[in-house]
Amino acid sequence: MSQLLQKVLSLPGALDLASLCLLAGVSCWILSIDAMVLAVGGDITDALFLAVRAALHDLKYAPLFKYNRY
Repeated sequence: MSQLLQKVLSLPGALDLASLCLLAGVSCWILSIDAMVLAVGGDITDALFLAVRAALHDLKYAPLFKYNRY
């Protein structure tokens, strides 16, 4: 299931990967998704994708602060 989710989210237009970048070419957020299925009453794949998409749509990133030590 995780391989299928990774494959679908890697498709162009599925997820804005540029929004995960903190500094272009230097650092970015690493996205890890854990899902627990409590009951199966239909298509589990569709339910999982809808849940992940809804969670990512509402995701708030922590701000990046630059500071000078000196």
